[in-house]
Amino acid sequence: MLKRKLSVAVLGGGSWATAIVKLLTNNKRKVGWYVRSLRNFKEH
Repeated sequence: MLKRKLSVAVLGGGSWATAIVKLLTNNKRKVGWYVRSLRNFKEH
């Protein structure tokens, strides 16, 4: 069976996006996280 790496990107910095990114990164996934403001990103 072939294994493929899944690419994941999350748009937004709200509570749902933050929860999804946290779950994915806790499972050792690389995630592209795009937020509007760097200040909001640093708060999480």
